[in-house]
Amino acid sequence: MNDDTNPVPALLADDVVGIVPMRNVVLFPHVLMPVTVGRPKSVAALRHALAAKAVLGIVLQKDPKADDPGLDELCEIGTLANIVQHRDADVGQIHAICQGLQRVRLLGRTASRCCARRRKLAHAPRNRWTTGSAASSCMSS
Repeated sequence: MNDDTNPVPALLADDVVGIVPMRNVVLFPHVLMPVTVGRPKSVAALRHALAAKAVLGIVLQKDPKADDPGLDELCEIGTLANIVQHRDADVGQIHAICQGLQRVRLLGRTASRCCARRRKLAHAPRNRWTTGSAASSCMSS
């Protein structure tokens, strides 16, 4: 079933990844970063990645005030991450330490709103990094 109580399907295709939108931080490859997730879809995506021993997509959202951003409200470039360590916190929250692995481009929606089709990127697109800021280059795309 694919509803709000269980928004992540049990099995994901190889080109699909669970997405955790971040309000004001960008995770880069090879960097360890603590994250706290509390939105139900983000918690579901993180729990699915833990259960499936899968990677997670960490993506900057364009408007930090949005509580339930859709795919069009996320930057199209994010980072695949391993969950190195995690701990349940307050009701509905999880603290995790994620390690960035590789940049990824979000390609489109899936039936689940907390997952997206993706493609790994080998190199930075040249026109994306000319402003010197990951967040501002995301906004300009």
